[in-house]
Parts: sequence; C-alpha cells; structure tokens
Amino acid sequence: MNIIETIRTHKLIVLASALGLLVIMLMISVIILLSGTKKPSVDPDEVMISIDPVIFMLPDEPLELPPIQYSRKQKKIWTDSDLQYWYTIPDAEQMQKLHDINERQMNKLWESVP
Repeated sequence: MNIIETIRTHKLIVLASALGLLVIMLMISVIILLSGTKKPSVDPDEVMISIDPVIFMLPDEPLELPPIQYSRKQKKIWTDSDLQYWYTIPDAEQMQKLHDINERQMNKLWESVP
C-alpha cells in the first residue's frame, strides 16, 4: 500500500494521532521550560559577593581630613545641673529588673558549664 492511500483511508486516525503528538510535544516543551527556569540551590557558605573595585582605588593626594576636635575643656567638678542631666539614679524597681536579667544570664551560664 502507498502511504498517501493509507492516509486517505484512515483520515480520522491520522488526525487524532497528529493532534496527540502535538499535545505531547507541547507538554514536553512546557515541562522543559519550567524545569529550566528553576534557580540552582545555592549553598549559603558559597554565596557570590561582588565588590565594587572603586573602593580599592587610592584617593587623590593630599588627603582631606574631616573636621576633628582635638581636645575639649574638661570640667574638674560637675555642677548639680550636669549631674541631673547626665546621671540618672536608678530606683528600686529598675535595680530589681537589672538583678533579674543578670540572674537569668548567670543561670544560663551555669547550665552551659559541663
């Protein structure tokens, strides 16, 4: 039999098989595209870091320094207003909170010692 005669006699089967092949090829191409777009898993220890090379270039001379305060006048004795502004005397509740925090940290430390 000739191929053309077979196609003419079995048109429905040929069309169905051609359509089936087309659908299968379409599904395979979609699967390939979806699997190709996945990013490879990166080990967190092997992360690529890009550094701008400009930060390694030396600046032009002479170097300009930011304004610097070389010294200041120090007070020998604080006034009462300075004391009230800079130093806060903790009350009993604040001291208890600090004690509790320190106690927890010490307990954690003692628990971690073999």
